[in-house]
Amino acid sequence: MITSTIMIDISDFQEKYIDGKVITFYTVNVYDNYSRKKWVLSKRYSEFEQLHKNLKKLMPNVPTIPGKSFFKVKSADALTKRKNHLESFLYQCVNRKDIMASDYMKDFLELDRHSPNLTFNSPKVKHELTQLPLGVRDFFYFQEENLIFIACSDMKLTSRVDSYITNVNLPWEKDMGHISVGAVMVFRMNTKIKSGDIFEKWWGKSFPIQTGVINYNIKKSVLMVGLDNGKIFLYQTGIESKFSEYEQIYEGKPHNARVMGIDIEPTRNIAYTCSSDKKFIMTDLCDQNKTLEIETGKAGFTSLFYDRANERIFLTNEIGQVYIYLTDQDIPVNVKIVQTHSKHKIRGFDINLKNFYIFTSSMKGDISVLDLGNVGKEKLVEEISYFGADLQLRVIRYNEENKELLTGDQRGKVTVWNLKNGKSIYTWKAHEGAITQMFYDTAHKILITGGKDKKIIIWELPENWVNEDIERFEKEEIKNLNDTMAMLKLQKALEKKEDDLSSESDSLDGWDIRP
Repeated sequence: MITSTIMIDISDFQEKYIDGKVITFYTVNVYDNYSRKKWVLSKRYSEFEQLHKNLKKLMPNVPTIPGKSFFKVKSADALTKRKNHLESFLYQCVNRKDIMASDYMKDFLELDRHSPNLTFNSPKVKHELTQLPLGVRDFFYFQEENLIFIACSDMKLTSRVDSYITNVNLPWEKDMGHISVGAVMVFRMNTKIKSGDIFEKWWGKSFPIQTGVINYNIKKSVLMVGLDNGKIFLYQTGIESKFSEYEQIYEGKPHNARVMGIDIEPTRNIAYTCSSDKKFIMTDLCDQNKTLEIETGKAGFTSLFYDRANERIFLTNEIGQVYIYLTDQDIPVNVKIVQTHSKHKIRGFDINLKNFYIFTSSMKGDISVLDLGNVGKEKLVEEISYFGADLQLRVIRYNEENKELLTGDQRGKVTVWNLKNGKSIYTWKAHEGAITQMFYDTAHKILITGGKDKKIIIWELPENWVNEDIERFEKEEIKNLNDTMAMLKLQKALEKKEDDLSSESDSLDGWDIRP
């Protein structure tokens, strides 16, 4: 059955003498159904091995190849077995859009030379912020004002330890300032500039502790920051001062460990926070000593999303659970805990309030889709789909227009997933360190990524990842080819059956021909 534009097989293998050594070459036959072109490649095992290594670095669940033996494979049976395994590897690769879109596979098959029409649309770097002194832990993009609030931290453990020791003041010492381990930085993006540096630094604030999470309330012009020691800070900064000034309006320590999520209810002067200390806490911003522990979970919490319009809070934790609270009363009430298929740490969370879906991703590579349902039906929320990958996923975003998911992982890669079949479409290396936050603008096809490599990158994504003509060909022409092949197969089977019947009718077995 044909399932891809490319058909491929390995017909045989040949041994050649190169520099006094016997080298085995495999004959790879490639046929492009789209252009009707055929070409033959001669590849040695080391080329397959290098392709496999490169693909494994880039994407999940790469098909296997036969292992490298300690002794040279010489027997015909062993070589045939290896040939068949390599052929299976190539067959699986050409049937994966993400693999076929990679430069590694295009180079291996020499597509640019033999079939340049088989192209995949790639993301392009539109702008890049590289002047950050520390790695990105989190950011909030205020799209209407083209402002980006960034929570930065020192990513090197040894450096952090030295800084923590230096930042400790003994009782008889005066406060001599501190070495920056964390920081908040604000940049305005001048989108009128088509090329060059569009980022203009507005202001920055340093901390002696890592900053872990950041959020911004647009209506009240309040910037919220959570630190790794459990402290939270609130700053007033808004349109009135053109975001060029800030004033601290609150400092408190509701938690004993890293703050993982923060938001406020400004009409009641309340802050909601969750932490890796397993606690979900409500703090009275008018009295920093007045806090209420709403929940102590079974595991540390990993994120918080406040759906203010519908008076709901969503929390995720380290064992794959999603907590749902209603906030229409003085104290939030837990109405549902959903256990996703993953029982590992959920780091990625996204919600689509238009189509009523929740998407989560875990550090084990599990992606879950939850049916949120209508407002008021929170008790009925359930997981409706899940799929996995061999990736440590930190961020997840939903592309509503194309029905795709975008994930950012621990190794700095962005992967695009087809939500219908759970298969990856395209993968690219976006950062040299872990991706910690992403923002996706569906209308303009813009993706903003932040990573531990001290970079914020703005990507321009294509309308479609696969060439539309090829996509149409795969849906229509390949189906026709398969139908034709199925018909020919059926025709051969019928002809064979007729031959068998004819042979049986000519046989004298069973006839009594005695006079």
